[in-house]
Order: sequence, then C-alpha cells, then structure tokens
Amino acid sequence: MKIDKAILSEKNYEGSRFVEVKDPKVVELMKEIKKYQEEANPYLTVMDKYALILDPYYQKIQTLQTEISKIKEEMAEDKMKYDEELEKVQKIDQKAQMIKNKLTPIVMKEVEGQLAEFEVAVQTKEKNGKIYVEIQDKLEELVKSMRTANAKKKK
Repeated sequence: MKIDKAILSEKNYEGSRFVEVKDPKVVELMKEIKKYQEEANPYLTVMDKYALILDPYYQKIQTLQTEISKIKEEMAEDKMKYDEELEKVQKIDQKAQMIKNKLTPIVMKEVEGQLAEFEVAVQTKEKNGKIYVEIQDKLEELVKSMRTANAKKKK
C-alpha cells in the first residue's frame, strides 16, 4: 500500500482523541476515586521525600545484589559438585535412619527399668568398643538452663 507522504506528515497528527462517557454510574465512581486520590496525596508527598532519601540505599542494594550474582556464578560449578556429594550422603543417611528407627525401640526397652522419674534416653553412642545410651535428667537440664538465663540477666 502506498500512502502519500503529505498524509503521514506530522502536521496531520492530532494525538489521542477523547470520547465523553455519560453513564451516571461511571461519573459517580470516578468522583469516589478522585476523593480517595485527594485523601492519599498528602501521604504521597511525604513518601516522595523519603523516596529521595531511600534511593541511594536501593542503589547500594542493587550493587550488592549484582556482586552476589557474580559470586554465585563463580561458585556454581563447585556448588553443583557439592550438591551431588550431599545427595549421595543423604541416600546413605536414609539407609542408616531405617536402622536407627529399628534400634530405638530395642534400646528403649533395654533401659526401660533403669530410668529415674525425670530421666530420658537421648542417644546411643559407641565408646571403647562398647555401646552406651546417654541418659539425661530433664529436671537437671531445666535447672541448668534457668540458671544460665538468670546469669545472663544479671550481666
């Protein structure tokens, strides 16, 4: 299609055109919006002042985020290798956890009659080729934590 250059000339540009909306509901709603805008304007003015103060901080944050992105790119290959090894360890740990789940009730039954009123079996440990169950006195632990907390308050 060929259009005469005179028709496309800037002198023929009129810009946007407006069509009046006469629906009373639209007029009413626009008045409500204007009322809310007028209510918000003082806050927006204050916010503009704070925006000028905050801009340098946001620029610093952006710079740091760019640095972080670069560092993450640099470490990506090593992180990937680390994650691969972690995945292998997690698979092994899952197998070990199944054994621990079998072990717990057996150990609990073993020490059942040997626990005092406030004692609980915490974990199983191997020491000098023998297997032991660590027993904690919960009352004693509570007293220790309260004393620690009180000592911190006094400082």
